[in-house]
Amino acid sequence: LQQRQQQEGVTSGAAFAYPVARHEQPEYVDLVYALLRMATAALPTLQHSDIACLAASAARLPAFVTIPKPWCVRLMTRAHHIMSDFSPTSLAVLTWALGKLNMGLRSDFSDKLIRRCRECIGSTSPRALSLLLHGLVGVKAQPDGVSLGVIVARVHKLMRQFDGWELSMCLWGLVRLRCPVPRSFLTSALSQLITRLPDSTNHEIALTVWAIGRLGYTFSSSSNSSSDGTLNNSSGTPAVSSEQQQRRPRMKQIHTQQEQLLRLLQQRIDRGSVPAHDLTTLLYGLALMHSVPDNKWRTTALAAVERGLGQLDGQGLSNLLYAVGLLRWQPDSQWQISSWKALVAQVQKVQPIRRHQQQRQRQHKQQRGRGGSGSLRGVRLQLAGQQQQLPGLSCKSWEQLHEAQRLLGWRLPLNQLQQLQEQQRLHRISRSQIGTWALQVQQHLQQQQQQQYLQESGQSQHNTLNLDHQQLP
Repeated sequence: LQQRQQQEGVTSGAAFAYPVARHEQPEYVDLVYALLRMATAALPTLQHSDIACLAASAARLPAFVTIPKPWCVRLMTRAHHIMSDFSPTSLAVLTWALGKLNMGLRSDFSDKLIRRCRECIGSTSPRALSLLLHGLVGVKAQPDGVSLGVIVARVHKLMRQFDGWELSMCLWGLVRLRCPVPRSFLTSALSQLITRLPDSTNHEIALTVWAIGRLGYTFSSSSNSSSDGTLNNSSGTPAVSSEQQQRRPRMKQIHTQQEQLLRLLQQRIDRGSVPAHDLTTLLYGLALMHSVPDNKWRTTALAAVERGLGQLDGQGLSNLLYAVGLLRWQPDSQWQISSWKALVAQVQKVQPIRRHQQQRQRQHKQQRGRGGSGSLRGVRLQLAGQQQQLPGLSCKSWEQLHEAQRLLGWRLPLNQLQQLQEQQRLHRISRSQIGTWALQVQQHLQQQQQQQYLQESGQSQHNTLNLDHQQLP
């Protein structure tokens, strides 16, 4: 490894952490399994820091190494016995590693883990707190209300110490845990985001804005409903309580912070350094925050997204159109045509992958006839996992697309495209026919624009005639 790094001129050891060449991978896997057997023999003597480091090392292994589930269970059993000795950092690292390893927790282990989190949350560092929230989401744990309240209080207290990654991970974890936050929490989160924005990555900024939007959207809807339903019995007018009087300057402060955030984001978008998927997440978060960017900001953002439509998958395209609809934007016909072509191209990607999977299934059926049924179950599970990761549009994406079309007032043939995907008939449609679809949509949009222009010009001419008639002696 050192010789290879010297030949390539690499000084850091992370560049060649595992072999890239396929013929070297089996030897690497054998080495990992030998180390796992040694770790299993030493488990009774390992302490909490050793178990956390061992689990994190196993979680960081490359994808072609499969960690055996029985080994993870033995590690969790040892951790369960000495859970009371875990420090906050070791507990956070262990939780994060178990989430990366896709390990589900039993009820007794989960209760003991959450209880230990609540006991040592007061001395948790910002990095450990972000890892802990990320891990709780990964292991699908659901803390009780008291534990969530303690975690939120600790996040709020350490808010000024978070960097961009820690802030985004903590807020993302709170959203995934469906944790309610106080009103002052959102103000602190926006302030910290604006402070750390120059040093944060595009993904961290977009994820933080989305998380603040998700947390703040619940708060704004509940506050509006409660304020609208409070009436004075004597006069019938809305009763302004002391809590509502305190809410107004806070909401004004949040609105001012959003405007400052938009000004800082404008600089990044102008440089063209924000990828399409991060910009989509950013627009979605701004829509949930009820922000109203100006025309210049909107034009720049739509142009940047249009250039990267080919980088988005089905879920990204549906999120983008839904976010644009929530923002009440009206893109031009060219932007609409580009998004339609990206949708059709994304749905067309489904069939070649499915045909390839059908070919592999036929090959494994032939091997089964020869007596190779031992690994057939693993192959089926692998194919089922690949089937769930197809780049086509899911049912939720189609629902978002139809809702986005309703918000935007478009008339794209989404129903026909969805039926073609469900019936798996896209391989029978040539690209010329797909291009004809896009051309028909473009001609329809141009006709709508011409009709709208004629109506506006006719209305203006009618107003001019009326004005001239009034000026006649």
